Amino acid sequence: VEPPAGFLAGLLASPPAGDVVRLRRRRLGLAALAASAAASLALLGLASPPEPPAAPRVAQLVEAHATAAGSGDPVSQLVSAGVPVSFRR
Repeated sequence: VEPPAGFLAGLLASPPAGDVVRLRRRRLGLAALAASAAASLALLGLASPPEPPAAPRVAQLVEAHATAAGSGDPVSQLVSAGVPVSFRR
């Protein structure tokens, strides 16, 4: 299938004067969008507070868990989920 006569030449030719203005406006709009996105990312990166250092007391946590399961049977230590229900009539 061949394109119409002059179609490819029209694509390769320089755009008309009115299109040049539209292209400039579009480029300026895209540049403004990119600049605002970069500024917002920079603001997020600089304004966010640093992570505080965390030093968990692992030894104390392990000891607390070890003494809580004292009987060796962890199932008997569980709390019941609710009132026992019977499905009998």
